[in-house]
Amino acid sequence: MTNPEASEAAEIDGLEARLFDALSFFWRGVRTEAWFAAWPEIVSGISALEGESKSEGEDETAVLEPLALERAFAKCFYGVGDETIPLAQSCWESAEHTYGGPAALACTALYRRFGLKTDGADRLPDDHIGVMLAFAAELVRRGEIETLERFLRVGALAWWPRVVEAIEGAEGGETILPVARTTLRLLRIAQARAAAI
Repeated sequence: MTNPEASEAAEIDGLEARLFDALSFFWRGVRTEAWFAAWPEIVSGISALEGESKSEGEDETAVLEPLALERAFAKCFYGVGDETIPLAQSCWESAEHTYGGPAALACTALYRRFGLKTDGADRLPDDHIGVMLAFAAELVRRGEIETLERFLRVGALAWWPRVVEAIEGAEGGETILPVARTTLRLLRIAQARAAAI
């Protein structure tokens, strides 16, 4: 006999892991036609995790134009614009705004503890939001809820809200803002769910 509560919890965990993966792809630069086509499903999935039956915010109704988004991404994060917004935790925790600080080392050690390597083709630091979201998905799949809660609380949620604020004030930021805010929503939902278990 199947336990309905366990089945529902597994369904929710599966959705949460898929959403982490989808947003990880975005921030790691894997923005394919399929990703853009899935954007409404990503938003509705996050709303479902929040317990909302229908999305109502401006981010949820945002249409993402691939070319405009790539241009805005370059302006905000690749140094093409007036200011480069870093997508790694170490940059937000040091006065020099440098990569590879204590947060990156802590992430590397944590990933290795779970038998994971991050020497992928994208060459991103281990505390990059895209890598962190992929690891969060893996923690959900493994049922490592306590580790997930701490990882989100002292990791991504310790600095991602500041990234969202920086994007709000950046040239072209309004184009990326829906994804940044949606990422923040997912991080907060997942951390709250993990803390409640």
